[in-house]
Amino acid sequence: MVDAHKNFAYSTIATAPSPAASGTSLVVAAGEGVLFPAVPFNASVWPSGVQPLASNAEIVRVTSITTDTFTITRTQEGFGPRTIIVGDQIAATITVKTLTDVEAHEADTSAAHAASAISNVPAGTVAATTIQVAIDELAADYASADSTHAGGADPHTVYRLKSVDHTHASTGLQAGALYVQRSFLWTPDAAPATTIVAGDQQGHIAHSGPGGLTAVTLYVDAETAPGASGLPITVQYGDTNDLDTVASWTTIATYTLSSEKSNKQTSMTNATVPADRLMRMNVGTIVGTPNDATITLEGKTLLTT
Repeated sequence: MVDAHKNFAYSTIATAPSPAASGTSLVVAAGEGVLFPAVPFNASVWPSGVQPLASNAEIVRVTSITTDTFTITRTQEGFGPRTIIVGDQIAATITVKTLTDVEAHEADTSAAHAASAISNVPAGTVAATTIQVAIDELAADYASADSTHAGGADPHTVYRLKSVDHTHASTGLQAGALYVQRSFLWTPDAAPATTIVAGDQQGHIAHSGPGGLTAVTLYVDAETAPGASGLPITVQYGDTNDLDTVASWTTIATYTLSSEKSNKQTSMTNATVPADRLMRMNVGTIVGTPNDATITLEGKTLLTT
């Protein structure tokens, strides 16, 4: 059985074994037991501040983990014992056993990677022991089977479901739609760490794009919270896609941050934003000294061919 693995399975010794050279229990740094793979596995233990070498490291086998407490078997793979002390380093490193386990698994024809382990329905387990012969066997079984709907026994467990063309309609029984999530980000015109001021069309101008947008959620965040009802935010779309010609704006969503640093609005005033429209963010009357705000509008656009 090949041991489990985890990337960066590393910690330090918080409580050393007792006796230090033969004890079979140690504790790693608080909260770091979860960094290690499922037991059992081999781990290397070596002093702080140095690289592990044959002259200073011991390989132990971890057989049980309870939170951050490891039960270990000492002196594995011919390395050890050594005196393990608080501050030593421990890691589930690659050792000779890691590689020889893989080699042994690869050479084992009865293991799950062998062709004989392939399940072949309806004929049963594949008899072949090589992949190519197994493929030929599956092809022969399929050719001899009645793959039509009529040939399948009730409840039709062996018939092949035939693919049919469909209209890709957006409504009705053949409906189906894929959306891409989109996020629009605005920051008020005020400099960092300075109080936000009221005003329309703050931050950058956004564009709804050729597919338009269905607005879903408006997030308002300020690193320094405003006073009560102190940071009113409105996001709008224009009647054109051009600042030279835009004449009117329609509200998509509003939210007023009130004595809080973060909140959101999921009820949209006008969720459907037409294609190719300008989008802007406005700030209403300020109460308090809110600063460093970020306004995020999340929505979705229908994918089309």
